[in-house]
Amino acid sequence: MRRTILLCLAFLATPACVRAGLYYSGETYAELPSRWHGFLLDQRVLRQAGFVPASGTLASPLRTHYMQEAARLARLKSPSPDESADLGALYVRLGDTGRALQVLRPAQRVHPIHFRLAANLGTAWFLHGDLTQAAAALEQAVRLAPGKYVRAEQLHLKLARLRARERPGTQTLDNLFGVRFIGPDGGYAPGKLAPAQRKALPAAALALVQQLGLWLPGDARLLWQLAELAGAHGDVTTAAAIMDGFIITR
Repeated sequence: MRRTILLCLAFLATPACVRAGLYYSGETYAELPSRWHGFLLDQRVLRQAGFVPASGTLASPLRTHYMQEAARLARLKSPSPDESADLGALYVRLGDTGRALQVLRPAQRVHPIHFRLAANLGTAWFLHGDLTQAAAALEQAVRLAPGKYVRAEQLHLKLARLRARERPGTQTLDNLFGVRFIGPDGGYAPGKLAPAQRKALPAAALALVQQLGLWLPGDARLLWQLAELAGAHGDVTTAAAIMDGFIITR
C-alpha cells in the first residue's frame, strides 16, 4: 500500500498536493488503500484544517492555504462550474458548511449534471446535518460519477441513508458491509475475524473506508470503523492507535 498523500515531505513546499477527500482540482492523491502511518498523519492534518484556531494561535499551514484559495475564488465574478465546486469544497474543508451550501446549491441548480458540484453538495449537506438532502445530492453524484469514483460515492450514499434511519440520540458502528467484527468463537477477539465474516468483507473495504475517512476526517465513527478493519487484518497496534484518535475526536 502506498502513502495516501505526499504530505509530510512535500506539504510546505507544495501545499496543493493534498487530495483531502472532496473534489478539489488543486489536490492530487495516491491510490488507496494507504499505509496506516501515512493515512493517519494525513487524516489528522485534514481534521486540523477544519479547526478555527483559538485566539492568539496560528492556523495550520493547510488551513491557511485553503483560506487563501477560497478568498481568491470568492473574488471571481463569473465562476465556472469547476471553480464553484472548488470553492464549495474549500469551505467544507474549512468547516463552514453554511457558506459551502450558499455556493454549491445555486451552482448545482444551474449545472445539474456536473459531477463534482453534486458530490460536494452531498458532502456539504452531510456535514451540515441534513441527511435527507445529503442523500438526494449523493444519489445524483452516484449517477454522474466517473467509473473510478462510483463505489466510494455509493458507500457515502449508504452511510447517509444509514445515519438518517438512526433513532435520535443513538450511535452505533455503521453497518457498511453487513459484517460483524467478531472472532472465530463468536466473541470479540483482537486481531481476528471469523472466517464467515472475512469472506463477506469486500476486498475493497479498506480502500473505500479510508476514502470516506479523508472526505469526513472529523467523523469519529469512521475512525471506529477503520480501527475494526485494522484489527480484522491482524494489526492490533494500529487499531489501538486509531481508537485513541477516535476518543480524541469525540
